[in-house]
Amino acid sequence: EINQLRKKINGLPKPKVIVEIGINPLWVAPRNSFINDYITLAGGINVGPEKTGLISREEVLHLNPDVIIITDMGFAAEKEKEKWLSYSTLQAARTKHIYIINSDDLCSPTPPRFVKTLKLLIKLLHPETGDGGHASMKLKNISLPEEVKATAMVLSKNSQTPFWEKEINQKTK
Repeated sequence: EINQLRKKINGLPKPKVIVEIGINPLWVAPRNSFINDYITLAGGINVGPEKTGLISREEVLHLNPDVIIITDMGFAAEKEKEKWLSYSTLQAARTKHIYIINSDDLCSPTPPRFVKTLKLLIKLLHPETGDGGHASMKLKNISLPEEVKATAMVLSKNSQTPFWEKEINQKTK
C-alpha cells in the first residue's frame, strides 16, 4: 500500500515542511528522526534542523515552510496555530497550510496506524491528489500501551531500513 501511495505523489512538487512537536521551547522534528521518514514518504522535504529539534521562530520564518504541522497539545495547539497564522510573510500562513494532528498518531506510530497517518500527511502536503482535500480530515485519538509507544519510537537513523519495517521484522522473528 505504501508503494501505491508513493506512485500517487510521484512527480508532484515537494513542499517544505516543519512538524512542531513542542512549544516552549519551540521544538520541531529534526531530519534524523522517524518523522522525517513520514515527511519524505508523503512527498515533502523536512526543513527542520539536522540533529536537534530546538529552533527559534526566527529560524522557522527564515526557512519559510510551505506547510506547518503541529502535534496536538490541547488548547495550546490552537493558540500556536493562530500565532503562526499571524506571520503574513510566512508561506504556510499565506496559504493557510497550518494543521493540527493527533500527537499519538504522528509520534507513536504502529504498523497499522502508520499507513493511516501517511495517508493523512499526503492529503495535507498534496491536496491536489483529490482525496477529499485536507480541511475536513482529522484522525481519532487512540491510546496505546506504553510498550507499544516505546517500540514505535525506533529511529531509522544510520539505517537503510525504515523504522516501520524494523518493527514488523522484529515482531515476525
